[in-house]
Amino acid sequence: MRAGDLRHRMTMTAPVGVFPASDTLPIDIETSIPMKITVLPPALESLNLGGFQTQTFYRLGCRYRTDIKPSFVLKEECCTQRAFQILSVVPSERQDDVEMTCVTSG
Repeated sequence: MRAGDLRHRMTMTAPVGVFPASDTLPIDIETSIPMKITVLPPALESLNLGGFQTQTFYRLGCRYRTDIKPSFVLKEECCTQRAFQILSVVPSERQDDVEMTCVTSG
């Protein structure tokens, strides 16, 4: 991953109930984290409730971090201000970056 690929800024948030201190409000863990966003090809569509239902999956990448948890939400600070729910966190073998598979929420 190159520095020029990290064009999006994200806020990493712990939703209500993730930490004991976050029983009433979400907690911002860190802001302005530079990340790369890639849209993954759509999976199989299924006919459900009279129409096609799909989810858009994304791959988000950032420099290596050890504080990312699947229960966190990543909120885009630029562009379309999407909220990404983390499905999986995969650090690289060289421990120089982290890739996350996410879906948008909301």
